[in-house]
Amino acid sequence: IESPVTDSSNSVSDPDEDQVPFDTGDVAEGEKDPMELPYIYIKNLNADDYKEYFADSTIHFEGDLKGGFRNGSFTEYYPSGKKKLTGHFKYDNMNGTWKLYDEEGRLKMKRNYEEGKVVKEKIK
Repeated sequence: IESPVTDSSNSVSDPDEDQVPFDTGDVAEGEKDPMELPYIYIKNLNADDYKEYFADSTIHFEGDLKGGFRNGSFTEYYPSGKKKLTGHFKYDNMNGTWKLYDEEGRLKMKRNYEEGKVVKEKIK
């Protein structure tokens, strides 16, 4: 896993949060990044949104599109229907605050992105 270099002078600080730089030590070698997104294949480049479903027809994830790119909100769900991951894209790059929840709905992790690069992470 390639780790971005964190430069806290460029990130927006939240006085209620501790800044924790993201590095390969946060995800054990061989483990999947908990915020890794499922593969998304956009079939209709003119669509404004997209959805994918689990085999039992419950929603797996949904998001906004613009010009064939992920642009806007994104939500991934557990098979139970509860939210797993929420965030925003800006021209196909993760941007802003992304939140990961456990299956009980409790916040597990927050990660801030700027143009697809991690700038700050907090693990609960």
